[in-house]
Amino acid sequence: IAGTGYCKEELLNMNVSQLHPKKFVDHEVIKQWQNWKIGQSVTIEAEHQSKDVTVFPVEIFTGKVFFGEKEYILALVRDITQRRQSQEKLNQFQKQIQEQKQLLESILDNAPIGIWLVDPDHNPIIVNRHFRENTGLGTDSPSITEEEMALCRQTARNAMKSHGLQLNEEELTFKDGKKHTLQTMKTKLCKEDGTILGTLGLGLDITSRKQAEDKLRANEQKLASILNNMADVVWSITWPGSRLLFVSPSAEKIYGRSLEEFRKNPGLWQEVVHPEDKHLFKKTAQDLKTTGKNQKEFRIIKPDGSIAWLYESCRLILAEKGEPFRVDGNIYDITTRKNAEEALKFQLQFEKMVSEISSYFVSLPAKKMYQGINRVLKKIGRFFQVDRTYVFQFSDDGQEMSITHEWCSAGIEPQKEKIKDIPVNTLPWWAERIQNQDHVYIPDVEKLPPEAGTEKKEFQAQDIKSLLCIPIFKNGELFCFLGFDSVREKKEWTEDHILLLKLLAELIANALTKYLADKKIRYLSFHDSLTGLYNRPYLEEEMERLDTERLLPITVIMGDINGLKLINDSYGHHVGDKLLINAASIIKKSCRKEDIVARWGGDEFVILLPRTSKEKAHMIYKRIMDEARNTLIDSIPLSVALGLATKDTTDQNLGDILRTAENQMYRNKLSESRSARSTVISALLKTLGESSHETEEHAFRMQKMAQNMGERIGLLQEEQNRLALLVILHDIGKITIPAETLNKSEPLTDEEWEIMKRHPETGYRIARSTEAFIHIAEDILSHHERWDGTGYPQGLQGKNISILARIAAIVDAFDVMTNGRPYKKPMSRQEAARELQNGSGSQFDPELVQLFLSLLAEGVF
Repeated sequence: IAGTGYCKEELLNMNVSQLHPKKFVDHEVIKQWQNWKIGQSVTIEAEHQSKDVTVFPVEIFTGKVFFGEKEYILALVRDITQRRQSQEKLNQFQKQIQEQKQLLESILDNAPIGIWLVDPDHNPIIVNRHFRENTGLGTDSPSITEEEMALCRQTARNAMKSHGLQLNEEELTFKDGKKHTLQTMKTKLCKEDGTILGTLGLGLDITSRKQAEDKLRANEQKLASILNNMADVVWSITWPGSRLLFVSPSAEKIYGRSLEEFRKNPGLWQEVVHPEDKHLFKKTAQDLKTTGKNQKEFRIIKPDGSIAWLYESCRLILAEKGEPFRVDGNIYDITTRKNAEEALKFQLQFEKMVSEISSYFVSLPAKKMYQGINRVLKKIGRFFQVDRTYVFQFSDDGQEMSITHEWCSAGIEPQKEKIKDIPVNTLPWWAERIQNQDHVYIPDVEKLPPEAGTEKKEFQAQDIKSLLCIPIFKNGELFCFLGFDSVREKKEWTEDHILLLKLLAELIANALTKYLADKKIRYLSFHDSLTGLYNRPYLEEEMERLDTERLLPITVIMGDINGLKLINDSYGHHVGDKLLINAASIIKKSCRKEDIVARWGGDEFVILLPRTSKEKAHMIYKRIMDEARNTLIDSIPLSVALGLATKDTTDQNLGDILRTAENQMYRNKLSESRSARSTVISALLKTLGESSHETEEHAFRMQKMAQNMGERIGLLQEEQNRLALLVILHDIGKITIPAETLNKSEPLTDEEWEIMKRHPETGYRIARSTEAFIHIAEDILSHHERWDGTGYPQGLQGKNISILARIAAIVDAFDVMTNGRPYKKPMSRQEAARELQNGSGSQFDPELVQLFLSLLAEGVF
């Protein structure tokens, strides 16, 4: 009642609905009336309006009660204003908590670092979005490896044990698959009673920073490496005061002193400057004051006493206000450049000398070259300030050596006349080095090793103190060497000097070669280059000179080598040349010293025998023939045809005598050449049989099969004879193919196959060069042609291929298949027959194949 402001009497005279605000009555009370009517108890919250129209909340509990037969509604009303106020405060408090939670979650999820809370068992309770999205921790499928998780747990355990923060750097694999470095801070969380709630952790991704730090360290190391290895010196000093701020380590290399020495003695920088260059440093200070920079070249004296040239460039550095406060500089070692300038000057003088020597040699006639070399040696000796220069030349066999040219300075004893035809093996230590090195330099003869004892005595006998020799090679053989002796004092030769001397040695060698070449030309103008005998022009001059009465009788012998063309075509010209050389040797050896032996032309020789009768000439004739018969060159017998004629009276013409000897030689050649060719062919076949599978048995089997085929198709006897000869000689061209190619078990290379395919042409040339075989030359050329035109060497097709060649191809193929080769096992006769049938119409003449197979079936062969 107190709450409504009404008294009891007033309330008893009021309707209950009058206590409710109108809006509430309309909606809530009336709404519940039906429930009251049916007797249900109802509890509602509503509002009452006090007498002063103040509305306050109430909780109403209603229900039916009966007094006697009368029905009443009992209502219990409770003022819930305080409860409402408490609830509103609670709701407001919960809202604040929710907002704070949302704010905290927002802060956590938007924080740029990882934040997490794990329980005492290290299971995640809170993981912010940054850490969760990067690592997967707190999701169903974390990306953190077991090894990394174990590390995290261990650091969490450490944090729980400690009483403060645990700071660590840890590596984790993020979802991007890359290793990231985290700087973590972990601490334990506890209740007031000390119960551990878990571990709170913060993780900052410092990967980029670590990479930057690593890069910075690498750059620092690189810079340190550059400074430590740079050739130039970088330095910095205060201005004024000249207190050293920095100097690069390269100063130690350039100055030859440690930086510690300079620290202990700051004045050492000036002390090492060459006395003649100290004044330049006074000018440095003046230049810096006036222009702010200075450049100079100066010398320093190193600890070993050597001189080094340095170039220094420095500049004044200004502060922000324009005041000078520091001088920076660079120092370069220019010793090499300075030396190069001196060397250039020397080089220009040297080039001038070389040009003069070259021009001199070019303009000098060959016949005066020998004396000209001595003049050049004098010029070289004076230029290089040596006491003796000379040319040592070796004999043709390389066994002896002699000084051929020499120049000596005043007061130095020449050695040319003393050193002639000395055996090279008397100076073995020296000879080995001159043969195998590009130069021999002995700076001090007294320090030669014990194994050079002989050489040491020889050099001391010539008063030599230092020695340099430059060998000259021609066609890979030691030809001569240029020598330089220092007699008065020891002399040092630099590598550059040696290179220059090698050039001069080449000039002298070229001049000497030119002289010897001219000498050789004069020799070759009268001698045959292959045999060394006199040549035809010389002999013709000698015939005129010797055609006098006092030299009568004069006998002429003319000779010719039988079968040389056949040998050249079969074995190659190198074998033919060997025959010519051996024939020339036999003829020369069979004659006397006063006799003149000349190569008249290709395979012909002429011998002039002054004061020699026909009878005495026959003795020489016989010696030549006997020696030739007993000579084999690569299994080929040497066959010579000779003719002889003698001039007994002055009215006879020596030219006519030569022609008479020539005619007699040709008559003898006609009777001997057939036998010689047969001997050569036999040798060819024997050689071919030894180097391949072209055996006599193979030829015999082919002959038998070819003869039966020839008879069956009606070949004339002349053609049968040709066919028999063809199957023997069809592969004669293989004589020029290496045995290893002929007998190779592996497939031939393209190059080897091309060589193999040329043997029909070689066989053709051999047959063409022999009268007895010229009629089968075309058949030999065609025996590898194919019926379809894809054979070689001419690509003939069908019946354009001679029938003899077609027959030979079939019987050769069958015999090879049934007897085998190194590259192929033998087949049965049935298998070979099938192969012939397969090749019918493509490789072989189809009609001849059928004929062959018929004969095979009949058992003819």
